[in-house]
Amino acid sequence: GSTGDHRPTPGALAISFPSGPVPELNSLSAIFNSSQLGKAPVDETQSPRSGDAPPAAFSIITLPVLDNPRPPLGHALRFAFYDWIRRCGSQLNVRSLLNALNTTFPSLPGPHRVLIQASASGDISMKAEPIAANYALYVSHNQWSAASGMAFASTNGSLYDVLIKDFVFQAGRQMGGIHAGEPLGPARVGTGDYGGAQSATLGDNTQTAMSFPTGPAAGEQRPTYTTTGIAVDIKFRKR
Repeated sequence: GSTGDHRPTPGALAISFPSGPVPELNSLSAIFNSSQLGKAPVDETQSPRSGDAPPAAFSIITLPVLDNPRPPLGHALRFAFYDWIRRCGSQLNVRSLLNALNTTFPSLPGPHRVLIQASASGDISMKAEPIAANYALYVSHNQWSAASGMAFASTNGSLYDVLIKDFVFQAGRQMGGIHAGEPLGPARVGTGDYGGAQSATLGDNTQTAMSFPTGPAAGEQRPTYTTTGIAVDIKFRKR
């Protein structure tokens, strides 16, 4: 087909549980309706302005509409969710999306993430896949991250930090940074939480957190035009 036929894949919304399942947070509606998550403050909303983080430094930003660098976590969660919906585009099946909100996540007993994706026809699907206990994604240039200022107290007796990373907040080459606001390729994983409560530790076997390419040369398609990457990651990590 022509270049105009090359529509990028929407990218997945990832709900990540590197410490294993959190019993109360077993669906999107459970996350969005949680009074604990809704009222908890965000430490700071941050964006790396000179490149990917690490190694780039973060700047504190205020997201549009929220008008607060430390909004309630529930507002930040909804903002990231909106960015994923916007990325899915006009083909999104609204009925399928509404059904997905109340669908219980497929689960695995250990560290795992749930990938929520829209097909070419707009239907929503979910799948669970294992992840490492030190699962972490870096923050891409000109996009944003936020960490909860208060822990989520689960009935299982554990406390969880909540980390949001949005890779599709700003799209295009002018505003979207060196990756043009494309989803994060699925293999680009590090071992620290960048923009969160822990310092960055680079490396995951042979991968590094800064290895996401800036895009192929000679007008070739970006990998995320044909392979689903991560558009938004919402992570619940045990303290």
